[in-house]
Amino acid sequence: MASSPAKKDEFKLRDFSEVSTAEIADIARKAGQEARQESLDAGCEVVSEDEQGRTVITKKLPDGTEQRVVKGETEDGGA
Repeated sequence: MASSPAKKDEFKLRDFSEVSTAEIADIARKAGQEARQESLDAGCEVVSEDEQGRTVITKKLPDGTEQRVVKGETEDGGA
């Protein structure tokens, strides 16, 4: 289910001087997670980078599970 666009009266605008960098990072992280999930729910593939710097392609399968493929690796897990 896609979310509806936010309306101006649904959130409070704040000056950047009122927000810590940690809070900005947390807001950005949450927004990225929400966008990723919405993309998967819409049937899109999501490309990201894992902790080792490898490219990972994730897609949602018809049964609702997620399939992750590391680019450049074979299906048996080899490089």
